[in-house]
Amino acid sequence: MTFFRNLTSQMHLSADVDRFIKEQVTKSGWLTLWLIVLTLITVRFVIGRVAASPFSTIIVLVLWASSLGMVAVNELRHKHTSVTLWMKNNLYNSITNVQLSLILTLALLAALFGLYRYAWTDASFTTYPATDIRAEVADISGSSYCFTIGGVKPAENPTDILDGKRTCFDAKYLTTDVETAVIGQQPANFCFDEMPDDPENGITCFESSASDPGFFEVTRTFRGANWGAVLANMTSLMIFRFDRQETWRIWAAIILIVVLAIPSVFVFRDSFKNKLVRRILTGLWLFSPIISYAFLRGVPDTSLSVNGIIGIVATAVLYAANHYITQKYPPSKRESEWIRLARYLLQAGWIIAAIFAVLGILNLTSLILGSFTRTVDGTTQPLLKELDPDVNWGGFLFTIIITVFSIVVSFPMGVLLALGRRSTVRGIPAWLTYLVAIAITIWGLINSTPANLAAARNTFEQILAFWPLFIPVVAFLFQRTWNGNVVAAFSTLYIEFVRGIPFIAVLFLTIVLFPILLPQDVEIAKVWRVMWGATLFAAAYLAENVRGGLQALSKGQYEAADSLGLSTVDKYRLIILPQALRVVIPAIVGQFIGGFKDTTLVAIVGFLDVLGVANAISAQPAWLGVRREAYLFLAVLYFVGSALMAGYSRRLEKQLGVGQM
Repeated sequence: MTFFRNLTSQMHLSADVDRFIKEQVTKSGWLTLWLIVLTLITVRFVIGRVAASPFSTIIVLVLWASSLGMVAVNELRHKHTSVTLWMKNNLYNSITNVQLSLILTLALLAALFGLYRYAWTDASFTTYPATDIRAEVADISGSSYCFTIGGVKPAENPTDILDGKRTCFDAKYLTTDVETAVIGQQPANFCFDEMPDDPENGITCFESSASDPGFFEVTRTFRGANWGAVLANMTSLMIFRFDRQETWRIWAAIILIVVLAIPSVFVFRDSFKNKLVRRILTGLWLFSPIISYAFLRGVPDTSLSVNGIIGIVATAVLYAANHYITQKYPPSKRESEWIRLARYLLQAGWIIAAIFAVLGILNLTSLILGSFTRTVDGTTQPLLKELDPDVNWGGFLFTIIITVFSIVVSFPMGVLLALGRRSTVRGIPAWLTYLVAIAITIWGLINSTPANLAAARNTFEQILAFWPLFIPVVAFLFQRTWNGNVVAAFSTLYIEFVRGIPFIAVLFLTIVLFPILLPQDVEIAKVWRVMWGATLFAAAYLAENVRGGLQALSKGQYEAADSLGLSTVDKYRLIILPQALRVVIPAIVGQFIGGFKDTTLVAIVGFLDVLGVANAISAQPAWLGVRREAYLFLAVLYFVGSALMAGYSRRLEKQLGVGQM
C-alpha cells in the first residue's frame, strides 16, 4: 500500500509540474521570450547589487529564496499557512512576479541606503560656509593627527574659531608626504582621504600660511547633503523677518494651542459626560484665534467703541426676546404672514446686532490686552505692540497663518454656499423681474447707448453700445434657470466662476486688480488680500464637497426632520448637516491638505513664505548653489503637516463610523 501511495503522489507531483510549466512558461512564445529577457535583466541587476552592497543583497537573496521555497513546497502539498498563502497570492503568483518582487526589493533597499548615505553618512552639518572653516593643531602623534575644527566670522574676528570640535585623522589616510614636526611650525599643505575607494567623498585638506603656520584653512570634499545651509537659516525658514525681540509671542500662541489641545483629547470623547466643561473648552477654542491674532499682529491703539457696547447689549436683549417668544409662542403653520414676518425681522435684527457685538468684543479685548505694558531699554511700551504683517509675517509662520485662516473662515462660507445653491426659497416674481429689466433697458438705451455709439471706433464697439438689450435676456435666463431665486443664483455663479479660474490667477487679482477697485484713501495690507483670496477660493471648492454630502442623504431624512416640526435652521443644524458633513469628511480634509500645500504659490506674487525663503538661500553668498537640501527639508515639512491632518481625519472617521455599514 505504501508503494502505491508513493507512486500516486509522484504521479500527482509530475502532473502539477507539467501543468505549471505549460501555464507559466510555454503557454505562448511571447511569454517564453519575455521570461528569458526578464531573467537576464534580473541576473544582471542582482550581480550589480552584489558588487555594490554584498551584505544586504545576500541577506535579501536568502530571504527571497527561503520564502519562495516555502511557498513552492506548501503549494505542492496543497497546505498553506496564512503567511505563505498571502505571499503566493500577492508576490509569487507567477514567474514574472517572482522576479519582479526580487528586483523591486533590491531597488527599494538601494534607494533607502542611498538616501541614508546622502542625508546622514556623507552629509555635512556645519552651519559655517565652506570658505569659513578653520582649524588649529590640537595634538599630533605618530599614528594620528588631531585638530580643533570650527568656523570663523571673517567680518568680526577671522582668527577666532567658533564652535570648535576636536577631530582626529589616522596617519594612514594622509595623502601627502609631510613631516610631523613641520605641521604647525611651518607653512604646510596636506590632505587626508578617509574613503580611498570614493574619489568624491571623505577628503579633508589643510593649508596654512607663513604668517600663521598653526592656523589652517580647511577644505572638505563630500557628496552628501549640505544641511548647514538649512540649519544656518532655520530661523528665517520658520519666521523670516518677524521681530526677533518679539518671538516670545509665537511661543505664547503655540503654548495656548497646546494647552487647549491636551484636554481636548479627553473632553471631546463620548465617554466624557461633563457638558459644562465641554462648552467652556469649546468657547476657549472659538476665542483662541482672537488671542493668537493679538499675539502675532499686536494690539493697535484704540478707544472704547460705543457702537460695540450697544451691539453687545442689543444682541443680549434681542436674543432673549427671540428665545422667549419662540418658547412661549412656537411657530405654527396657521399663523399669519405678518407674525411670520415679525419673527424674521426679530431674527434678522439679532443677527445684525451680533455682528456689532463681535466688533464690540474685539474692541474690549484690544483695550484689555493693550493695557499691559513692559519696559525695554528704559522705555515703556505696550506688551503687544502693533506689528506690520506685510513685514513681519513670513516663512513657515505665514504658511500656517494662511492655512489656518482659510480653513477656519472658508468652512462656514462653504457650508452657506452649498445650502444657498440648493436653496428653494421663494424667488422674485417673474413680472417684477421683467418690469425692472425693461426699465433698465429703456434707461440704458436713452442715456448710455447714444454716447457709446458716438464714441465707437469699430463695429464691435457699436454692438457693445446696445448693451441694454441684453438685460431682458439676462432676466429671462435668471427666471428660467433659478425661478427668481437670488440666493441660488448668486451661490451657483460664485462657485462656478471661482472653480473656473486657477488659484494663481486669484492671487494676482488680489494683488494687482483689487487695489484699483478701492477708493484712493483706502488701503488694505497685501497679507490680508492674499489670505482672503485663498479663503474665497477654498470656499467654492468646499461648497461643492458639502453639496455632495447633502445630495447623498435620502429624501426621508428631510421628511423626518419636517415631521418633527423643526424650523429650517434647526432642521439643518441638528439633522441634515451633521450627517452630510460626516459623509464628506475625507473630501474636506483632502481639500484642506491641498490648500496647505497650495500656499507655496504666494511666493510667485512676491511673498516670502517658507518656499520663498528656501529659494533665497541659494542666492546667499555663503550658500551659493545649495538648493537641493532646502527643498528636501520643505518636502519633509509639508509631508509631516499633511500626515498630521490625514491622521486626524482617519481618527475622526473612525469615531464617527464613516464608511461602516
